[in-house]
Amino acid sequence: MLSYIEEHEADEAIACIQSELDFPLPQLDGDQIAVKIFIRPEDICSGVREDGTEYKIFIPETIRCEDKYKNFCALVVAIGAACQNCNYRVGDFLVIPRNEGTQLSYHGMVLQFIPSQKIYSIIRSPTLMTKV
Repeated sequence: MLSYIEEHEADEAIACIQSELDFPLPQLDGDQIAVKIFIRPEDICSGVREDGTEYKIFIPETIRCEDKYKNFCALVVAIGAACQNCNYRVGDFLVIPRNEGTQLSYHGMVLQFIPSQKIYSIIRSPTLMTKV
């Protein structure tokens, strides 16, 4: 497993995530990582018709709510001090076990804290993964 975040991009990825979340990222000790579960965006497709009007196709709210509990792709938002030599970095998307770790509300956002040795894989994009 190799990170999709290059070493020279690591600080920029942290700053980007922190500005998007609009709160300081957690500081972790030990071998835990903090991830934010990937939830699909509301609109999955948009475009312009021949007559110039715009359109969007939306995912039903029930499907998006299901992502909160069943999705197995997550964004790394913090890495514990004991796992700094891991192959993934803040900003990577991971495949995670949903039955591991602890979910906590941090500044109003649900983060899942998982032992670093439980990570399955690094992936390029969570939109390419579906559970069968």
